[in-house]
Amino acid sequence: LPKGTQSFNAVRSMDMAYVDKTDIMYRMIKSCRLCFIARPPCFGKSLLLNALESLFSKGTEMFSGLAIEKLWTGKTFKVLHLDFSGIDSSSAESFERAAVSKLLLVAHHAGIIDREKPEYSRCGTIADLFREMAVRAEEQSMVLLIDEYDSPLRHSLQDREAFEAVSAHLRAFYSVVRQYEGRFRFIFVTGIMRFSNQIFGYGQSISDIGSDPEYGALLGFTEEEIRECFGEELRERTASLFHKSPGDVTHEETDRVVECLRRHCGGYCFDD
Repeated sequence: LPKGTQSFNAVRSMDMAYVDKTDIMYRMIKSCRLCFIARPPCFGKSLLLNALESLFSKGTEMFSGLAIEKLWTGKTFKVLHLDFSGIDSSSAESFERAAVSKLLLVAHHAGIIDREKPEYSRCGTIADLFREMAVRAEEQSMVLLIDEYDSPLRHSLQDREAFEAVSAHLRAFYSVVRQYEGRFRFIFVTGIMRFSNQIFGYGQSISDIGSDPEYGALLGFTEEEIRECFGEELRERTASLFHKSPGDVTHEETDRVVECLRRHCGGYCFDD
């Protein structure tokens, strides 16, 4: 079981359990070009972005046997996968240093820029660096994935001055993203807090799919998926609780364990 694993390629190459959501992922990519979703921590947001990075950068190489293997015909792109979690946001200065350093590293690793070139290394803000990068890119040549857009805001909530300063820098960054959004084939943003137009400034142009029933099962597991994909583990756990062998477990006993899971996990449902 891939407990705590955020690397899609590791999950697939090490033969870990993976609940196939790729048909939903394909519908999302086909239906909208700018997407946002908010979910609680540990709901699989980072693994989803990692899977999207693998798909857009390498095609279906790691998707053998999954639904999207027969659906996907798209070409590959340079993928800018920016994770805002862990970035120091105790002040505007520390945020910019950490954000610029991370963007330089990620863009260099993706083959989008050479971080040693002076036009990039001299940039002091993430907005300036993103502009320098985007202005040289061709239309629809990249994919932008942003994980935990709200992490710097959440970590500076106790310091109003730092919060306002970090917010201003994030607004400047997303303003540049909007200006050069044509450079990207697909943009996907995740967070814990709901979509904030004060930060993004996108209005109706970005699709908040977090409460769309069509994508309700994109993250997390449904009860049907638990029964189908983790049936063996479910029987073993039920057998342990009822002190019997897995082959002797009854449907009623399994249902009782599923009900305990439902109560413990909160029965999350995000559909309107």
